Amino acid sequence: VKFKHDGAPFTANTRYGLLYKFSDDKENQESTGRFGTGFLTTHCLSKIVTIESNMYLNEECTELCVFEVTMYRDGLISSELIEGLKKMRDSEKFFKQTFDWTTFTYHVNSDSGREAIKLGVQNFHENITQTMLFCKELNSVELNDNGTIITIKRLPQHFISENIVLSKYEIINSNNSCVRRFLHSHYEGPSKELS
Repeated sequence: VKFKHDGAPFTANTRYGLLYKFSDDKENQESTGRFGTGFLTTHCLSKIVTIESNMYLNEECTELCVFEVTMYRDGLISSELIEGLKKMRDSEKFFKQTFDWTTFTYHVNSDSGREAIKLGVQNFHENITQTMLFCKELNSVELNDNGTIITIKRLPQHFISENIVLSKYEIINSNNSCVRRFLHSHYEGPSKELS
């Protein structure tokens, strides 16, 4: 299973946090993965994951390099987990070129991983438009399910009134296309109940 995105490159800190399950970036609202649990949940697919991505070489975020690493989190006891960390460090490679995509490749080799894929694809179909509604950074998503390609594209929003927005998403597959529509409202301000 491959998951690819063309979002922001890693920084040295975010790369370190991903590889070693550490994050001190909880305040960074620009970071989609700021709480550190999302990637861990993907281990239900496979605990062996290869990552290929661009990474900023400096704090000014001006110079890029590419890294490739395979994570081995399939150990059950301390010695196996430590061996997995050694294998991961040995697999690290750095290049000067850059990639267009960040790619996570999950090496699925268990029945539970295959069942997680089946449930994930089902969940994708049921929830991707709602996910895009709440995650404004996603403009389009494509699922390639063994050659069957489904594309979901964010269409321009329309303001129905000052507080109500109509958001539309086009879902395109090989047979047809349709549009899902959502009416929603957004409010920013203090809440007596939550403060």
